[in-house]
Amino acid sequence: MRFLLVNPIIRASEYPPSRFPLGLAYMAAVLLDKGHDIEVIDMNMNRLPEDELKRRIRTSKFDAVGITGMITEYQHVKYLSALIKEIRPDAPIILGGSGGTSVPELMLKKTQVDFIVISEGVDTIVELADALERGKELKDIRGLYYKGKDGKIQITLPRAPIKDVDKIPLPARDEFDFEKYIQPSNLRIFNNKARTTNVIGSYGCPYRCTYCYHQLFGYDFRGRSPANLIAELRMLYDDYKINGILFNDDEFVMDKGRVHDICNEIKKEKLDILWGQNGRVNLMDNELLANMYSAGCRVSCYGIESGSQVILNEIKKGVRVEQAKEAVLKTWESGMLPHGYLIIGSFSETPETVKETVKFCHETSLIGQFSFMTPLPNTHLYQQARQMGRLTQSDEWLLERWGEWNEKLITNMSLIPDQELIDLKRWAEKQVLFGNLMGNVWQHMKIIKMRNIVKEGVVLAKRWYTRSYEPAGSVPA
Repeated sequence: MRFLLVNPIIRASEYPPSRFPLGLAYMAAVLLDKGHDIEVIDMNMNRLPEDELKRRIRTSKFDAVGITGMITEYQHVKYLSALIKEIRPDAPIILGGSGGTSVPELMLKKTQVDFIVISEGVDTIVELADALERGKELKDIRGLYYKGKDGKIQITLPRAPIKDVDKIPLPARDEFDFEKYIQPSNLRIFNNKARTTNVIGSYGCPYRCTYCYHQLFGYDFRGRSPANLIAELRMLYDDYKINGILFNDDEFVMDKGRVHDICNEIKKEKLDILWGQNGRVNLMDNELLANMYSAGCRVSCYGIESGSQVILNEIKKGVRVEQAKEAVLKTWESGMLPHGYLIIGSFSETPETVKETVKFCHETSLIGQFSFMTPLPNTHLYQQARQMGRLTQSDEWLLERWGEWNEKLITNMSLIPDQELIDLKRWAEKQVLFGNLMGNVWQHMKIIKMRNIVKEGVVLAKRWYTRSYEPAGSVPA
């Protein structure tokens, strides 16, 4: 079969995009591996005007369309599917990624998508392609939602997570404008010539944080073998001159023995790369940090979320404030730069708990980014918010706004008035971004050159001043 693969716009305000679309590139790889032909339209990178997009669709030769998308890309998926059906009503449209997995029935009802591949789709898409090509029955393909001939939604049995993730072929980067995605990242403060891309080294996370979305990769941690992962890093280093890697794993350090093996292999292979990863504060120790640093790790990101134990307990983070503080300080001591993900607006949030978070950041010299607590579908937080009456909007109303979750207050989980919560967030960001960067220059100078501190300050300033945090829209009656 001939597939047209389309990568939607993730966020209109973010250009150029910072992450290569690994999910769609993996789909491309498995389809190519099975002998199918593909063509890619990367709207997120190329932002084609509508007339050019229509021309590309008309002139492309394809039998089916594959679209990837997160829940935040609903509006663009809706637009793309309608546009494609207008030009090629005969071509089935398949949606994969967290967007379809989150609310599959709603997606099938509100968009022109015909099939939704649920959760990990590399096996499902191959079976679906074979069924469409040969006219076979669909009911035995696991992990699929689709519109039946009578228009009713059909649901097949769920597909088990892939146990041997080494069998998944490497993403087909050559089918995309990959060079455009090779950009500076936060590794630039260590090497301003870093050519950086993102890689995923493991799937799943066993922790039960209430706000976290687990429907795509599940709770079962499955790590690629060190040999398999190093082979990809070697290929990127040799073929694309990549010397910066950002691991997109939910939890890179889940298996510490495996991480030690990966670090040892990087050194054995003499891969001259810098890298960053998402860690977890209760898993970090001095030995692990030292080995990671010696293998090129320079940035360790942590989901700190809050400096208040009340909030951490509420969101079932499973850690203590003291553990988080110890991990951040150990990271500084190792020579790495710690970075924090912070959330404001939990159910029990108060001005005092926000001040505790700011105090935590001051005491650890941590720089981090704040997001509003936003309930995503199929999360425990979402169910809590519905039950508590803190989330009253319809799913469709939310779908149209979820793409703004990091920039606007979509729905307020706390009892703090909207404008006060917005003001608290801006105050906290100012304190953490500028207060810590400029107030603790000595701490950063141990790791980062002074000129790079100034450059990073400029980047943070631009990010902060250009953001808009007004509410995303009034609650419908």
